Amino acid sequence: MSSTTTAISSFSNATVYTARDFTGYTLQHLKAMYPNRWEEAAHHFGVALPKPTVEQIKHTAIDQQVWDFYPTTQPVVEKMLSIAGVQPHHHVLEPSAGAGDLASAIAQVGVNKIDCFEINSLLQKALKLQHFNLIGANFLEAQPQPIYDRIIANPPFSSNGVARHTRHAFKFLKPGGQLITLAHHYRLQPSKSDRSFFAWLKQHQARFLNLGTALVSGDRPTNVPLQLIVVDKP
Repeated sequence: MSSTTTAISSFSNATVYTARDFTGYTLQHLKAMYPNRWEEAAHHFGVALPKPTVEQIKHTAIDQQVWDFYPTTQPVVEKMLSIAGVQPHHHVLEPSAGAGDLASAIAQVGVNKIDCFEINSLLQKALKLQHFNLIGANFLEAQPQPIYDRIIANPPFSSNGVARHTRHAFKFLKPGGQLITLAHHYRLQPSKSDRSFFAWLKQHQARFLNLGTALVSGDRPTNVPLQLIVVDKP
C-alpha cells in the first residue's frame, strides 16, 4: 500500500488481501489513508468499527437536524412522570420515542413493559441499543390497540403533529388510562384544524400545564413556548 493518494476505488472483488495480510492496520491508519472513505476501507480490510453509543447517535441526529427531533429535557421528563404517576406494573407507550430519553426515565421507575414507535432509522438504532421494544416506525399508521395504562409523548410539532398524534394515541389507552403529551402553545388566531382539536380536548376534559420555554437549555435548544396536555380515558 502506498500513500494517501491510493484510491479505494482501485479495490476490486478479485482482491484477496484481508486484515490478516495487513495485521498492522488499525482504524486510525485507515482514517489517515482514506479520510473520506475510511468506513468503506475498514469493511474492505476487515477492520472492526466501534459501535456508536446512544449519546453519539443522539448528537449525530442533532447535527443532521433530524426532522422534529428535540430531546426532552430532564426537568420536563420529571414533570411528565410526576403527573402520570407511573407505576412499575403499568404498560406504557412512547409513540415518538426519539433517542429514548423518556423511555429511559420510565424504565428507571421500574416499568418493564414499554413499547416504542420511532420513524427515524438512525434514532431506531439508539432505541435498539437500549433494548427498548420498538414495535413500529410510523405511529400514525399503526392500528390502535387499547392496552396501555399510560401514554407519554413528545410528538413532532410541525404539520399539525401534536393534534394528530394526540387524537390517535388516545385510541391506544385502556379505560382508566392517561395520556400526557408535550405540546406547543397555539396561535391567537387558530386554524380550522386547531379549533377542531380544541373542541376534542374540551370534549375529553383535557388539563393543561404551562412550561414556558422549557427546552431552551436542551440538547437541541428551542425557545418555542411549551405546555403539557393531560387527557384521561374514563
